[in-house]
Amino acid sequence: MQILDFQKERFIRAKEIRKRYSISDPTLFRWCNSGKFPHPEYINGMRVWRQSIIEEHEKHMLADGKNINAQNRLTAECIQEAA
Repeated sequence: MQILDFQKERFIRAKEIRKRYSISDPTLFRWCNSGKFPHPEYINGMRVWRQSIIEEHEKHMLADGKNINAQNRLTAECIQEAA
């Protein structure tokens, strides 16, 4: 059985993810279903993402040389945070 220490991990709600990438909820849903974005976890019915997973995802996108454009919606702020 895996024991999680939630006090050491920051969780990001869908609202903050949408704001971070300037996307709508349907776009976030599509990205998750298509594999372009990590799937959320659910805590008390709320969709949340581990900050560490989001940061790792952003680093992989940059390392893979993916274009930072409107489709990816990575802002300069997100790039700096991932570095």
